[in-house]
Amino acid sequence: MALSSKQVTALAWHSIAFASCIYGFKSVHILPDLLGVSMADEYGGFMQFLTMCGLAGTTATMSLALVLDVIQGPQALLWLKDLLMAASLPTETLITVLYWSIVMIDKSLLMPPKQIMDPANPGQVLREEPVAIPFLIDASMHAFPGVWLLVDFFVFSRRLPKSIPIVPLAATVTVSYALWAEKCAKMNGHYPYPLLDILSTAPRLALYGASGVVACAVGLTVTKLQASVKGSDAANAKKRR
Repeated sequence: MALSSKQVTALAWHSIAFASCIYGFKSVHILPDLLGVSMADEYGGFMQFLTMCGLAGTTATMSLALVLDVIQGPQALLWLKDLLMAASLPTETLITVLYWSIVMIDKSLLMPPKQIMDPANPGQVLREEPVAIPFLIDASMHAFPGVWLLVDFFVFSRRLPKSIPIVPLAATVTVSYALWAEKCAKMNGHYPYPLLDILSTAPRLALYGASGVVACAVGLTVTKLQASVKGSDAANAKKRR
């Protein structure tokens, strides 16, 4: 069966998105050199970072979208893709908003300066240098994933089924990451992000809570906008007839 122009466009979009996500994952090997720290002995490794958890969700969503572009079903797989989308979209939007907002204020709150050690005096810090992540790597982790998901959600996806509650999902993802970050901090002796180390317990919990509220608001907003763009299920069914 020949693909329609929209199906071809969707296939191209999902292919580019998937390739971008894989590029983001493959680029993590240069981060230890950029940051001046090794993640090999860290509990959770790179997956202790919200960025990498979000990228994993986006990669899974885009991979399922690619499979569906090719085989056009089954419904159970389509529902699973919608579920991953509902969990990933608010998270990636939150990551984009938080990351770029904090970077504009003080990048060291997310990435501490790289310490250059004095070769003549082992253990002595010679100087500190700000971390500069190449733009394509930075964007593939902190900007592009949200774009891939938003376009797919509004252009190529069906209307989100009522059986998938995006707001509770967004809240669940937020709580899950907060618990994961606390677990990693307990095991490693520090939080994944310097900002979380700076904050005492109450402000840190408040940050988790505010992030959850933003994620839930994003989920509610995008579903309402999608319903407005795509119309009601009854109207769509009538148009098809």
